[in-house]
Amino acid sequence: MDELLIAIDGGGTKSEFLLFSKMGEIFARVTKGATNPNVIGIERACAVIKEGVDELLCNRDCKCRIFAGVAGAYTSQNGQRMEKLLHSEGLDIVVESDIMNVIYSSEAPGPCIAAIAGTGSAVFGYDGSNLIRTGGWGYLLDNAGGGCDIGRDILRLALDSEEDPKSEKLRLVEAAEELVGGRVIDNLSLIYERGSDYIASFAPLAFKLAREGDELSRRILRKSASRIAEMMLLTKGRIECGNHAIISGGLLNCADIFVPMIEDALSGVIELEAATMPQCFGACRRAFALAGIPMPAEFRDHFNNFWFGGKAADAVSDFKAPEFATEVRNPRTKHIDKMDAVSMVHIINDENARSVEAVGGAIGAISRAVDLVADGFRNGGRLIYIGAGTSGRLAVQDAAECPPTYGVDYDTVIANIAGGEGAVFRAVEQVEDSAEAGKNDLLARNLKPEDVIMGISASGNAAYVYSAMAFAKELGCKTISLSSNRHCRIHTISDVAIYVDTGAEAVTGSTRMKAGNAQKMVMNMITTCAMVMTGKVYENLMINLRPTNVKLKGRMVGIVQNITGADSDRALKLLEENGFSIRKAVEAFRRRQD
Repeated sequence: MDELLIAIDGGGTKSEFLLFSKMGEIFARVTKGATNPNVIGIERACAVIKEGVDELLCNRDCKCRIFAGVAGAYTSQNGQRMEKLLHSEGLDIVVESDIMNVIYSSEAPGPCIAAIAGTGSAVFGYDGSNLIRTGGWGYLLDNAGGGCDIGRDILRLALDSEEDPKSEKLRLVEAAEELVGGRVIDNLSLIYERGSDYIASFAPLAFKLAREGDELSRRILRKSASRIAEMMLLTKGRIECGNHAIISGGLLNCADIFVPMIEDALSGVIELEAATMPQCFGACRRAFALAGIPMPAEFRDHFNNFWFGGKAADAVSDFKAPEFATEVRNPRTKHIDKMDAVSMVHIINDENARSVEAVGGAIGAISRAVDLVADGFRNGGRLIYIGAGTSGRLAVQDAAECPPTYGVDYDTVIANIAGGEGAVFRAVEQVEDSAEAGKNDLLARNLKPEDVIMGISASGNAAYVYSAMAFAKELGCKTISLSSNRHCRIHTISDVAIYVDTGAEAVTGSTRMKAGNAQKMVMNMITTCAMVMTGKVYENLMINLRPTNVKLKGRMVGIVQNITGADSDRALKLLEENGFSIRKAVEAFRRRQD
């Protein structure tokens, strides 16, 4: 009789169940309602779990080991009582807090601060064996910065506005009344009857209006973000869990607004990582660990193909994705076609400024990518870009500029663009859907484990990029992904995932605009910093510069003058005597001074 594994991600609103083998083959997925015992009671929570397991197995003749990471199961009383009840139903199950799903969804589970920001919020500290919690005591007793808290603040605002009926109605109040179907004060019994999930359903109104510039909405969101940050800092002081925090949950669907607010409140004391894998993936990895089985290397790919549409890796072009931020209409530019030139330029310039903010929100991930690339260079490896369309063209530009700027060989930083050299000058859009082309282009580069492969895709789902990265991973290369969508395929197979939240474009879907701006900045940062870290810059001077034209020869003279204090004639003579090597010219000057 086969023994299978079941992983459960149990939440306060819905719960996900996945059935898979120890070899990593996935058979079935079921979605059920809440399993949080604090919300629906222990007996009902266990009944929902039993229903989900029975539905998954569907009369299969097999043994199952089950892991359930459940919201509300942190307390030993809840977790142990649920296990006891489910054991009596014949289930071989371990019940733990759903925060373990978050911890195990990271690339390398270990000591960290972990937070869930959904209907409710909670922060946990994990030292590798012990788990402590800050907040997360349920919507009636808590003020932890979750969706329910945001919704409650909106409803309070609507009720407070009733005290001054002559005042101008606020946009957030109007939106709340539209959702509730009338005045909030007239629907209080309905709100109380429907409870926390309904209250939390008002939270998206604040995110929507915040994106449109409503300062009151931003103030409410900042309050919740600050509360989550405060709980993280308190947790850090209570347990040896390091300075790294991972956050997951439904509020990350609005990460473009919320995550930067949390980071601002943390003031750099804690490095924040937003989870890129679903919590159910973490539950699966925890199930493998409890069974004493290493998670198969290919399981991540199996999970993504099953979870995000059930397509094989070589058919990524058929990937059915949810609506991505890069494809959403921008409400700020909806009437751009009616504007004069000055107005258009102003609004596009304002949108461009958001690219800078988006890059600022990804500093932690970019820094990790720099370390990865610099280590690769030190060990004789290369940085190899892989991109399609605008992403590929920007990669070509960055790679081409490294040799003259830093004196490195032309194969130190390499760019692959879907469609080859011709695609640099003429768009060949359909090639980005070719998984085979991505793999073949890297195959031609004779990869070695020291190489770092960086996939760039605004959507994060280009088959050309994904397949190339997957191939590189098989060969032991480190991988970096860069995208303007948080939940995308290339982030799921990267060692460092860089998410630059540029949001909706001024012209819908035209990612050569803000997304392209951010990509250019990130690639520039990575190559510049890696070159500095590997000795290609002295102070802030390009000491490996190549004398490829009159302008650059003049710059080299200026650099030698800056370092040595020599006049221009002597600096030029030093360069000429030393093969136009700035390093050698400076060394010669210093020897003569001695």
